[in-house]
Amino acid sequence: MHACRCLSNLAYDDDARDAIVAAGGAECVVSAMRHHKDQKRIQTSACGALSNLAHTNDGYLAKIKATGAVHRAIQLSNQGVGKRTVLAMQTFPDDAEIQVRASWALRKLAEAEETRIKIGKEGGIDSLLSAMRNHRSNFEVQIKALFALRNLAESSFNQAKIIAAGGLEMVMAAMDRPGANYQMQEVSCMTLHSLVNGREVAAKRLKRLGGMDRLRRICASAPTESLLQCSKQLVELLQATGEETGHGKQRQSLSPERGATKKRTEKGKAKKKSRVKQT
Repeated sequence: MHACRCLSNLAYDDDARDAIVAAGGAECVVSAMRHHKDQKRIQTSACGALSNLAHTNDGYLAKIKATGAVHRAIQLSNQGVGKRTVLAMQTFPDDAEIQVRASWALRKLAEAEETRIKIGKEGGIDSLLSAMRNHRSNFEVQIKALFALRNLAESSFNQAKIIAAGGLEMVMAAMDRPGANYQMQEVSCMTLHSLVNGREVAAKRLKRLGGMDRLRRICASAPTESLLQCSKQLVELLQATGEETGHGKQRQSLSPERGATKKRTEKGKAKKKSRVKQT
């Protein structure tokens, strides 16, 4: 536990984080979590350490882009950090602190494109949605989980998985929760945007859930410019979505049968006219 805390404190900048990961520090944390999986305090400290190790900033992202270095999130994922973090969430679902730290670690890991699908396949999506369900009144858990879901939804694979698991409804519930502050509303809008962007069916579903009316109310009373812009962008995205076509799709699926019926009817009418002329 103390070793995890020390590593967490040492990971104060990107150079230090890179050095710790290169020296096998993350692997040591994962090993501690594996050997003490039932120890809540160790899991809590370990999740905090992994969250700090996975942290990046714009300077780091520019550096790896310029040098072609492997993203630290990918290194951590290859060392089993994502899987072990998800297991900690599943082992202690009622512990809010573990859920917060683990959600933040998953959020940072999901900044790398290569790790997003892996986290989704390792159970990260289900664990994040479970955290939101189990800690509905804890805004810190809600916000951290929403940030993680937003990053994961940048992958089309995860996007579909989150929507199928009821993610749209969960995010809407968080946005509408009594007492939700502007930060929670803003990250909710960002997450919804990531979920429905490029998915017309999901956008229409969000509209049926009352998303358009709710977003317009947020636009009308947004206390910050960032929330106003975020909600406006989502409104514009939904407005660009056509009208509900569920019944239209059903008509298309029935059209071959209806076409055949129409042909038989027209053929019968032609025969009747022929008999009338003969008489």
